[in-house]
Amino acid sequence: MSNVIKFFKSVYAELDRISWASKRDVAGFTVVVLVLVVMVSFFIMVVDLIISKIVGIFI
Repeated sequence: MSNVIKFFKSVYAELDRISWASKRDVAGFTVVVLVLVVMVSFFIMVVDLIISKIVGIFI
């Protein structure tokens, strides 16, 4: 049981050492990720449409 308590104390100590991102940073990173997801999704959609048109010509 002593090892379990020691483990959780060390985990808590490590959590104190972490430098957490601020709310402003997290919000900024979230916006960047969402914009990139939309851009990549749009790119994949366009490429899919082009490939389907090309395949449709040959079928």
